[in-house]
Amino acid sequence: MKKMRKGVEGLIVEKDILRQLEVTRKMMIDSGLQNGLLNKKTLRLSEQVDRLINAFDANKEKELNTKQFTTKIIQ
Repeated sequence: MKKMRKGVEGLIVEKDILRQLEVTRKMMIDSGLQNGLLNKKTLRLSEQVDRLINAFDANKEKELNTKQFTTKIIQ
């Protein structure tokens, strides 16, 4: 049951990150168009998008490592 719960939590986290990423990305694009690409707000949003992408990648890597570890134990 714990494995199932972990998987569901992972999906929730992944969906939350993707949702935040899309919203922040749209805000960044809008800011870039309105204020310019070198505007402080645009750059701050760009950094936030980078952090969200890194969080998404880290979550995926952790998920992959967990699956590989579980597979090795079962074998």
